[in-house]
Amino acid sequence: MRLGRLMQSRLEGLVPKNGGPWQPCIRWAFLKGWRVSTSKALEDRFLNSVLIAWSAVKEGMQHRKPTTEQEIDRQPLFWNPWFTSRVQSMLGTRTRLSWGPFEAGLARTFRDWKIVCSLPSLEREQILKRYKGGKIIFHEIQRAVLSTDFGQVEDTQNKWVGIFSQLNILLGVKTLLNSGDMLFFVVMHSDGRLKFSSDEEVLLPHSNVFEVRIVALIDGKWVINPNPNMFKPDWKLWVYGKCPIARLRWDPIDYVWKDPYVPSS
Repeated sequence: MRLGRLMQSRLEGLVPKNGGPWQPCIRWAFLKGWRVSTSKALEDRFLNSVLIAWSAVKEGMQHRKPTTEQEIDRQPLFWNPWFTSRVQSMLGTRTRLSWGPFEAGLARTFRDWKIVCSLPSLEREQILKRYKGGKIIFHEIQRAVLSTDFGQVEDTQNKWVGIFSQLNILLGVKTLLNSGDMLFFVVMHSDGRLKFSSDEEVLLPHSNVFEVRIVALIDGKWVINPNPNMFKPDWKLWVYGKCPIARLRWDPIDYVWKDPYVPSS
């Protein structure tokens, strides 16, 4: 806990070297060509070593392309290489516009953007007037979104689907097997731990179903989104974030790592 607080206090002074507002997460630290500057010296040698090591490790980081509708919905609009402006820069890098307040108050993700676009034009115009350069931001986002092609969206076959109450409280999870059978799980702990259940009546009456990210402990190894067709009763399962994928602030499979110094076979 002390280390976490120490790193948080030090990282608060960091900003992207090419400008832009501080983001709610350090998403930009994964970006290609990432460098940092700091308003106050990082005196802690250990943290300096961590940042130097991270600069080397991140060279092998690759932003995984979203493949399902839920994954696309949770994509951040800003500081995201999938959404770029006319000059191929990521949205949010033009600091003279109020990107930060726009993200915090109106549209952080692609899902939020769809809601904004569904508003009546007059109502939307009134909202955009509240932000410096609001209309310019709106048109830049619209241009970036229309020029982005994620390809064919996958269906939810063999996906883990969360079942939520009307208050968006996670009740359980279900998944469809290749055999046509359905597996059901109920939430056992407040941390999202799941327990296999044969009593599907507990879950069926609820209609709010969304794809969720599953973290499993299998034979002593951590696995994200394990193949449900291989399920065994001794698996330990958790729902990451206890919310739909579209609402995750961070998705653990957003990035994949490959050693840049090892040639592809």
